[in-house]
Amino acid sequence: MPLLKKNYLLWAGFAVCVGYIYFTYFKFFPVGFFNDDAKYIVLGQSLLQGTYQSSSLLNAPPETIHPPGYPFFLAPFIAIVQPHWVILKVISLILTALSCFWVWTLARWSRQPGLLIAAPVLFILNPVIAAYSGVVMSEPFYMCLQLLVFVSLWKVLQQRSTLYGWIFSLALTWAVLSRTAGLSLVLGITMGLAVHKPSRFALRWVVLPVLVCGLWTFRNHQVTQHLSGYIGYWSSQVANMSANPLALLDNALRVAYITFVSVFLGMIWPHTTLTIVGCLLVSAAVIGLAIQGMLHLVKSQAAPVGWVWSVGLYLGFYLLMQSGWTALSDRYMFLLFPFLLILVWAGLPSSKATWGLVVVLSLTYVYRHVRTFYRNPANPLITANQVPHVTFAWMKSHLPADAKVLYPATDRLYLYTGFQGKAGKMASDATDLRQLLLKDGIHYVVYQSIRALSVAGAEGPFNQSQVFELNRTWVANSPEQFTQIYLNESEKTAVYEIK
Repeated sequence: MPLLKKNYLLWAGFAVCVGYIYFTYFKFFPVGFFNDDAKYIVLGQSLLQGTYQSSSLLNAPPETIHPPGYPFFLAPFIAIVQPHWVILKVISLILTALSCFWVWTLARWSRQPGLLIAAPVLFILNPVIAAYSGVVMSEPFYMCLQLLVFVSLWKVLQQRSTLYGWIFSLALTWAVLSRTAGLSLVLGITMGLAVHKPSRFALRWVVLPVLVCGLWTFRNHQVTQHLSGYIGYWSSQVANMSANPLALLDNALRVAYITFVSVFLGMIWPHTTLTIVGCLLVSAAVIGLAIQGMLHLVKSQAAPVGWVWSVGLYLGFYLLMQSGWTALSDRYMFLLFPFLLILVWAGLPSSKATWGLVVVLSLTYVYRHVRTFYRNPANPLITANQVPHVTFAWMKSHLPADAKVLYPATDRLYLYTGFQGKAGKMASDATDLRQLLLKDGIHYVVYQSIRALSVAGAEGPFNQSQVFELNRTWVANSPEQFTQIYLNESEKTAVYEIK
């Protein structure tokens, strides 16, 4: 260990490698790639104008799916850098670096042998964290906030500090207003403090987040008669899976694979019977070690008991909540990595085992980076979701300023062109689609083969990819109703005018 601390040449080489990795990932996802990243910017612009609405959609309805916490954070930066959106990606990199510092802080306080070095190194090397470190999405911001929540909670329980109490309360409030999944954070901490009697004094600091959540849902109900667009989608997916218990089990297995195999181990496995068994074994091992780690931290008094309970229950509630959300992505699950690492490390039986974990994870992470960099140019997701800047420039110069457009990524379209529209339209055939679009005032259709997250096994509006593909097929094969007025083969886009 002392050798590692004093080997400056080794650390310099590591810093250069990490810099190369993060610089490479920084270029992968332009602003607008996910559409949600463009949405956060559009929502930030709306806040700067004194409203909170989906300006990219027809008639700009009130926004209820994405809470305002992250757009509120972005708003002052948006005012400064617009329209140079790439600068916002640097903010996410800074947030990732700050998260690494919080991980190091928790590792130092927990006094687990070797973790002080291993935790920040494995955090910064993790391929999923690195891949999303430079995206203008709520995940890097939420990661930083949730770690600050647990850093400040540690101090509240250890020192009964009023200052840290306010930091904890405000950070928790902002976290739950940044991602709806933050409800699991509030629930986990509330129950974690409640089950340990000496920690219950800290429950008063949870009142503010609960009140603010109530105000947010009350506002949503006032403007749309729904508590939250996200909760509506989530409950619909749960209801859809409840009709088939095997679907629930399959989705839970997908959550386990993404969390424990893809994020924690950094591995990508094909979907076979053998890998399903492997996923179950890995998941059982990680969960078992994490529980053993919780017991060790409590028994050794290395961490406040209320803190340990809060972390464990948060992980459980978050996994349970995601098991009801079938449009899964590894960017939803890397948020749990720091806590899993700390608990698993504490649960390992010996120093040899901990350093064995470091070697295994380091090797799998490096392999994942190399594999990603090598295969990236041929990745259909990366290719399909690129922002078509040339096509957008043509549209701005050739379409009416008030044109309404059918395009799968409406926020991306609005961010770069200012045109409102719809992402997809349910219809029975090309004629029905044309009539419905004209009724909505839409006179143009932009085709781009965009890969979208969809509800597994779902039909209709919950399967975005299916709706987009049907719309594209009808438009492309009905020249008597949709006239092609622009084609860009390099960007694989086409613009159609509705007759």
